[in-house]
Amino acid sequence: MIPGYIKDKEIGAIAQFLGELNENIPYSMLVFHPDSFLSDLPITPRQQVENCFLEAKKYLKNVHIGNQHLLQLS
Repeated sequence: MIPGYIKDKEIGAIAQFLGELNENIPYSMLVFHPDSFLSDLPITPRQQVENCFLEAKKYLKNVHIGNQHLLQLS
């Protein structure tokens, strides 16, 4: 989830498409960390992560957030 590039509505549209195929399809989203590319961008804000997660959960049962340690969520 790259800040400023990906919005929760886009995540929701992808999740809705997958959910129409099968609501049990696993969906993993990664918190963005600019190691070597796009270093002018921040880590994905916590609020964006939460919004995207809730949007995906509307359509899918198995939603995962990767790189949670970047937000101290794990």
